[in-house]
Amino acid sequence: MLFLLIACVPSGPVPDGSDRWALAHDACAEASATCDAFLADDFGLDDTVPPNTVEAFRTLVVWDLGDESSGRDPRGDYDTEPFLDLLDEWSGDTTAARLYNYMSAAVDHVYVANGDSLADYRDGEMRLSILLSGGMWVTLTPVLVHEATHATWPGHDECDGRMCDKTWSGAYGAQASTAWLGGTVMHDAWLLEAAADAARHIED
Repeated sequence: MLFLLIACVPSGPVPDGSDRWALAHDACAEASATCDAFLADDFGLDDTVPPNTVEAFRTLVVWDLGDESSGRDPRGDYDTEPFLDLLDEWSGDTTAARLYNYMSAAVDHVYVANGDSLADYRDGEMRLSILLSGGMWVTLTPVLVHEATHATWPGHDECDGRMCDKTWSGAYGAQASTAWLGGTVMHDAWLLEAAADAARHIED
């Protein structure tokens, strides 16, 4: 099931050359109180954020999403290029590192509260519903990417009465690309299913 996600118009983050991923990698090689504190500081995770959502943020540090040369789908089902191009300006030797640095700049505060949708993003503030924040962390991580990339790609379109993106240059494209890259590199069936689910919300 793909949850309904909405966003408001923000301003996009600007690369400053810093490499927060390198610091996160030192702090979060293993799940620990030190890692939790680092992530809480980096993303503004407040006391409403449950442990599995913290683990979903830690996944951004430890995941293998390949590199630029391995990030293209040879079959053409997943157009990862807009997502990889978005990350190109950010510091890091790998896709995962560049993604972490982008998200660290895009997200200032994360909290859990119910609202009109299961998640939304507004000017650095990411809200997750209680239901969504309690989901399986491995498939929650691409949803966090979806919300954060609304900093660059705000809003959605409507396709046949449902929320969608017209092209892969959108938050659903980022979500599908993240799940596909992780699922392909790590041979994870859950992530590949999540990628296909997100891709159904892309008209192109």
